[in-house]
Amino acid sequence: MKNILSTLTPLLLIILLFSCGVDKRESYRTDFSEASASYDEQEIPAITVQKAPKPENIEGEVSEKKIERKLIKTGNIEFETENLSETNTRIISSVKKLGGYISNENEYNNYGQTTINLTVRIPSENFDVLLNEVSKGVTDFDNKNIDVKDVTEEFVDVQARIKTKKELETRYLQILEKAKTVKEIIEIERELGNLRADIESFEGRLKYLKNQVSFSTLDISFYELVAVEKDNKFGQKFIDGFASGWENLIWFFLGLTNIWPFILLIVVLIWFIRKRIITRRNRKKA
Repeated sequence: MKNILSTLTPLLLIILLFSCGVDKRESYRTDFSEASASYDEQEIPAITVQKAPKPENIEGEVSEKKIERKLIKTGNIEFETENLSETNTRIISSVKKLGGYISNENEYNNYGQTTINLTVRIPSENFDVLLNEVSKGVTDFDNKNIDVKDVTEEFVDVQARIKTKKELETRYLQILEKAKTVKEIIEIERELGNLRADIESFEGRLKYLKNQVSFSTLDISFYELVAVEKDNKFGQKFIDGFASGWENLIWFFLGLTNIWPFILLIVVLIWFIRKRIITRRNRKKA
């Protein structure tokens, strides 16, 4: 009997534990179902999702700032005018009005033509305006050439080189403060000297580019034809030539009159030399 009890006791304990676990799971399921049902019965408040505002001009903020083009404008024109002085006055007046200046001016006369050459430096934004004012009244140009050179790449490159050189110069100055030996100081100062020379060279180039970009150059050449008197009468030319020849002959004799002592001396000298030569020849024959 004891053996039977000892065998059944563990089995009864296992059955009791299993039944308790089932009750707990069922109660958990019941509670979860009730909770779910009560949650479903409640009104769920609507959730309003606000969209982020679309950024304005985001492309302009993200992308790099556009680089302003650096252009050098040059040109030269040549034309004929009916009134040289009036045209010259009008051009100079237009140049001053547009903020420019005359850097070079010259005038010269050829056979039947008088020409004036002007080299004008004008602010780039007024280059086309001046060209239009100068061209007023000109029907045909003997020569017209306008050239636009883009130096943006070189301009940016020179600026970048100056910035890099100056940053390197600053670092060398910091190293120079920490240098301890004379050799180190001399080497650093030599490098600083080379850097300073490079910086000044690049700054000079940048200054030149800025000047060429800010002020354009226009060479203006205009001329006026001058009437030349022509005499086609052959008889008149012959008479004038004969008179001129007679005058030259008179001047020739007058010149001889002024130098007659020298002529007489030359004649005597030639006679004396000739006589000596003849005397020597006679002696040799004898």
